[in-house]
Amino acid sequence: MSQKTDLERLKKQRSSHRGQVTKLISKAENRLTNPDVKIDELEGLLIQLQTKDEQLKSIDSKIENVLDLTEIESEIEKIDEYNEDIVFTSVKLKNKIKLLQSVTEQVISNGRESPSNRNKSNSNAKLPKLKIQTYYGDPSEYLNFWNQFENAVDKNSSLSNIEKFSYLFSSLGGDALSCIKGFAISDDNYESAIKLLKDTFGQTDVLINAHVSKLLNMSPLKNSSNLQELRNFYFKCQTQIRSLDSLGVKSDTYSVMLSAIILKLFPSDLALEFGKAQISSSNHNLEDLMKFLHDVVSVRQRTFQIQSPSHPPHRGENLQYKQFVRRPFGAPSRSKFASSASEMLTNASPSISGCLFCGQGHLSHLCENSNAKKKREKLLREKRCLLCCNLNCFVKKCKGAVCSFCNSRHARAICFKLENSKNQKSENNSEKLSNEVVSTATNCMVNDKKGVLLQCVKVDIVGNKISDCVYALYDNGSERTFLRKGISEKLGLRVVGSEKLNIYSFGARKPRSQVCRKVEVKLRNILDGREVVIEALEIEEISRASIRVPDWDVCVEMEKRGLALTFDVEDLSRNCQISLLVGADYYWDLVKGFQRLNSSLVAVETVLGWSLQGRCDELTESILVNFVISERELVSAEVRRFWELESLGIRGDGIDTGLNEQDILKEFDESIQFVDNRYCVKLPWKEGMQEKLGTNWQVALRRFNGLVERFKRDPELYREYGEVINGYLQEGIVERCTSERLADESSFYLPHHAVVRDDKVSSRLRIVFDGASHAEGQYSLNDCLNTGPNLYPNLFELLIKFRENAVTYIADIRQAFLQILIDAEDRPFTRFFWKEDLNSDKLTVLNFTRVLFGLTPSPYLLAATLKYHFEKNIDLFPETCESLLKSFWVDDLVGGADDVEQALKTTTESVKILKDAGMILRKWQTNSKELREDWKKVGIETHEDKTTLARGGVPTKVLGLAWDPDKDIIFF
Repeated sequence: MSQKTDLERLKKQRSSHRGQVTKLISKAENRLTNPDVKIDELEGLLIQLQTKDEQLKSIDSKIENVLDLTEIESEIEKIDEYNEDIVFTSVKLKNKIKLLQSVTEQVISNGRESPSNRNKSNSNAKLPKLKIQTYYGDPSEYLNFWNQFENAVDKNSSLSNIEKFSYLFSSLGGDALSCIKGFAISDDNYESAIKLLKDTFGQTDVLINAHVSKLLNMSPLKNSSNLQELRNFYFKCQTQIRSLDSLGVKSDTYSVMLSAIILKLFPSDLALEFGKAQISSSNHNLEDLMKFLHDVVSVRQRTFQIQSPSHPPHRGENLQYKQFVRRPFGAPSRSKFASSASEMLTNASPSISGCLFCGQGHLSHLCENSNAKKKREKLLREKRCLLCCNLNCFVKKCKGAVCSFCNSRHARAICFKLENSKNQKSENNSEKLSNEVVSTATNCMVNDKKGVLLQCVKVDIVGNKISDCVYALYDNGSERTFLRKGISEKLGLRVVGSEKLNIYSFGARKPRSQVCRKVEVKLRNILDGREVVIEALEIEEISRASIRVPDWDVCVEMEKRGLALTFDVEDLSRNCQISLLVGADYYWDLVKGFQRLNSSLVAVETVLGWSLQGRCDELTESILVNFVISERELVSAEVRRFWELESLGIRGDGIDTGLNEQDILKEFDESIQFVDNRYCVKLPWKEGMQEKLGTNWQVALRRFNGLVERFKRDPELYREYGEVINGYLQEGIVERCTSERLADESSFYLPHHAVVRDDKVSSRLRIVFDGASHAEGQYSLNDCLNTGPNLYPNLFELLIKFRENAVTYIADIRQAFLQILIDAEDRPFTRFFWKEDLNSDKLTVLNFTRVLFGLTPSPYLLAATLKYHFEKNIDLFPETCESLLKSFWVDDLVGGADDVEQALKTTTESVKILKDAGMILRKWQTNSKELREDWKKVGIETHEDKTTLARGGVPTKVLGLAWDPDKDIIFF
């Protein structure tokens, strides 16, 4: 009896162990098929499996001792089955471990492994060391960087997360490095850093926009017979198009628009040649244009090879150019045997084949694939001399020749003057091919032997969290101090007011009016740290022209005299863009004295450092006469306006932003309420401005009396106007003000007028309320309200996504703004006059209860409310709410899906989600007949009136573009 009990106990033990073995084998099989499996995981599974095998063998041995002879045979067969599974799985694990270890040795130890340990058959093949390119945050370079890093490091299972993090840090620079600098190097933080990097730089919409922008901003082709220029242009186009293809953007979504823009960059002879080639085709697209370019490059290449001499030129032949340029102030004389800067650049690194800057097969000093700034940065990163471009050499001690173009101490390849000269010629050529009238900077070009230095310093501007080093120009001929708007926004400088200016450009008879924000600017001397606070007016651009700073020898001479200038080696003989212009309002607050150096040159002492002013014995190319803000459009105005999102007016140009964007959003989230099946919001007042707002009563009354006179001349207009007002009253959009409220509350009265649209079938008359109205010397309501941040998606990306989908649809929210309540405390500031009887003298005062169109924050309040509502419902409808967050442009819904089923699900859920917010989606249209039928079945009303293009009427509009849904064609 006891023997039978022992047998049952042993079998139960074995059964438990066999179950664990089965789980281990299953887990091992899963890990073996996983490409990202790590060696330590497999080794752990192998040890566990071997341990269980030993335990099973011990139990099996005990069971065999107590079994009957009749049962031993069947029992051994089962034991062998389990042993076979364990052995096979163990062999697979060992083989996988060996394979991973060999791969690790080849990949990680490449470059560190001694030649003697390598395979003899490969001992003679010395492959170059693979190097991941440093990523600085340019979206157009993100895909190349991430593909390299992912394959070499991120998916390398033999590396720990700490090692991967170290490689990541060494592969980043600039903005990309700043993005993850806050993370400590640890196992846990690696995944978080990768996620932040992807969210910041790797979002598909950002990458698409970057590559499209590259195509839009390409430089025009100057000479169609220049093979190198033509080839580079073609390669640049192809690079961006391939990148867009890899992001899943089909070329037919942007083909028509981009082909027209790229065609404008062609010289006239090449454009004519393309037109002839396409004469038989009614339409052409980007693919046709790229094929044409490819054929032109191929033909030019063959022609060049046929006509070129049979023997290649000797190294250095035809590369030396004799330059007879006057030696600059204080520069050393040129040695008889000194090579030119271009020669030094060409021979800077014998181990590198091709261009030093881009790696291609041309000479470095002829490189046009990078601008002078990027070339200079590359030299500094690689610790090369800015004069001879050699390693382990410094400008101060270098005896190389000066730049042959401007005679300054730097290589010709990094000469800003040479680059500006080429750009100027390019602009002049492009102007000949354009019919546009272009304003230019007032820059009088002269060739004067006596160069003039303007009073310029380098200074730190201190912001809320960061600071920026800029060039400042002292100009006591300017009444006001100006700061570039880009610098102010970057640093988040505090806005203290605004000012209306009349700007006279050079030679102009009439001024140009402009309202500028006034900001508080803290300036810091970069040498001794002294700080001073001034106020400056924001302006888009102070000047397109640039200022030269003194040459190196002048700076050395000043330092000997104890009058150190604020410039360093990188600034010398560079054309500097002015970001701050100190006018007469602060000029004498900052200037402390001066020393005359000679009869024509004066050193001026300022709070921000010493500066020079006057004639200096060096060559100059320009004398600045005046500053003019100007803008050049390289493509037609219509196409440029289509791409420039900021011109659409959704983001207002308010005088004073008041709170920053994060504070405005936080204030909104804390104050929004849901009342009577509607959202209720507060107006976003600027701090302290509500108390400064007048009533605007007289202006509103005067304008209403003028409207009454118009009503008397046009009774039909009064009838239609009254129907709209009565409709507002019935729906609770406006309400009557009682006499008690009129007497007790602070308020603001809005003028209003009618806009009649005869092309509208419904809502022919629309009443527009003027939030910008104000009495003389008083603030308007719009002046006192924050515009709010722009929460709308990128318009171009929205249109691209719309065209990417097989099934597309559009709709809009009925009276979107009027579906959101205004908080009761803010309603008195939306009052207006009305007459219920035109022949009576009695005036009725009404005020809005809902958000009205005509106030600058209205688009923001609508967008913020929709965003709040979608995020609130994202747990119930995750996919639809994510889609809606990216698919609304003001009150227009623009979306799509891959198939009808998904589109029906998204649209029906969208109707329900918006209905829960008290809003109605209407005017549904789609390019799918099947979806239209499904909509009718579920009760979604489609918009099929007689105004569609297919029925011979006005086309449907999608984001301002004409769209025929039946043919699914967009017209421009």
